[in-house]
Amino acid sequence: MRTAGEGRGRPGDPAPGASPQRTSGEQVRESSFLASYGRANHLAGESERAIELCLEAHALFVELAHTGSIAASTAYETLGDVYVKLGRYAEAAGHLKTSIRMLRHTRDTYTLAAVLVRLAKVHMATGERETARDLLGEALVSYEKQRPEEADEVRGLLSSLD
Repeated sequence: MRTAGEGRGRPGDPAPGASPQRTSGEQVRESSFLASYGRANHLAGESERAIELCLEAHALFVELAHTGSIAASTAYETLGDVYVKLGRYAEAAGHLKTSIRMLRHTRDTYTLAAVLVRLAKVHMATGERETARDLLGEALVSYEKQRPEEADEVRGLLSSLD
């Protein structure tokens, strides 16, 4: 039996076996890392691991009320891409839409355009041509301003809908 205070360390130290408190900045960095690592796993073909990491990142972003960041949108973007690869288009569309909603609050219009194109491709795969056309039109405006060399791909997708 322990006596009072035995094995407790100094006042303010975490209890034995407890995780030390992390600052909000550390948690944001961790969640950003998880989102990026999830993306890397997706690109390496590790879909299930990518899903786990992105959901973990999302949980941290929500806990921190930090869901409007580019890193948070990356977690949703990756989930959307993984679900496209798995043929789960409804889930893919939901996550890509969430990423787009977040990106609209940033200045990263290039990434926004890229995600709009990916969501348009999901709508094309499910036969929702008008929705795809609207998304591609919005992406084209951004590509023409920022990366004209990439606008041709979007024009090609648009012409395939005619």
